[in-house]
Amino acid sequence: MIFLSAAGFGFNYSESKPGNNVTNRSSNLSGNVAFNLTEKWRFSFATSYDIVNSQFTAPYLTAYRDLNSWELNFNWYPAGTYRGFSLEIRIKLRSSGTLKFPKTNSRGVY
Repeated sequence: MIFLSAAGFGFNYSESKPGNNVTNRSSNLSGNVAFNLTEKWRFSFATSYDIVNSQFTAPYLTAYRDLNSWELNFNWYPAGTYRGFSLEIRIKLRSSGTLKFPKTNSRGVY
């Protein structure tokens, strides 16, 4: 059974007039959803739609898996400036947090 754990929707509109006869406008719709596929698998997805430029911006997908004494986190950014992925495996330590072994592939601007 799939359990929806969070969902959101947003709208933004802004307008500025930095000079004579110049108007800058931006407007977007954004949404996200997070759900547990099983007790140990968690997924989330978020994206935004730029109304002024008629394009999707910054979509991403996250998959998380609890593996008892360690955990796996995968983030995928399929489009945009920061296109790429990250894969992180963490060993759960009982007393002092976690150890991280990240693997990242990105074509974005640094």
